[in-house]
Amino acid sequence: MPLLRIKLPGKEVVRYEMTEDEVTVGRERGCTVVLAGDSGISKVHSRIKRSGNGFVLTDAGSANGTRLNGKGIGNASARLSNGDRIGVGSTEIVFDDPFSPKRTWLGKMLGALGGLEHPAGTDKTRKTSGGTVFGEGFVTCGKCGTKIHTGSRKPGQKVGCSRCRSVYVIPPR
Repeated sequence: MPLLRIKLPGKEVVRYEMTEDEVTVGRERGCTVVLAGDSGISKVHSRIKRSGNGFVLTDAGSANGTRLNGKGIGNASARLSNGDRIGVGSTEIVFDDPFSPKRTWLGKMLGALGGLEHPAGTDKTRKTSGGTVFGEGFVTCGKCGTKIHTGSRKPGQKVGCSRCRSVYVIPPR
């Protein structure tokens, strides 16, 4: 699941796990991520929306614009990759997505395997093997307990853990 690491000026980093298909960022109470402490942020500043098997960033008509890796995006939509830095006002948001096809060892490995889709699967357990729980649409790592989304992987294909880097083969059904 993608994670936003939010750094308001002079404050600790706050982590927000993206469970929705669309996240709004702004200083208005109705936004998914409310950043009230930054005067350079509009009421509804930007949106991060699921698109296919990834996410895109758009500016929501903000007064000061939205930046991606230091460059303004204007009225365009920009596809997000793991590690991208989103600038809104004086706040920096880092987009962490281990299933992104770029910039991480896991993304590169999954790209070589044909990529993974973000799942809409259920949590029904299918098989337990050596502490590793296999389910419909996920694998729970036997080493560290991280939930690894398998998307449309077929039996015999590999998935990797973003935390401890263990690699698992999807078992037969």
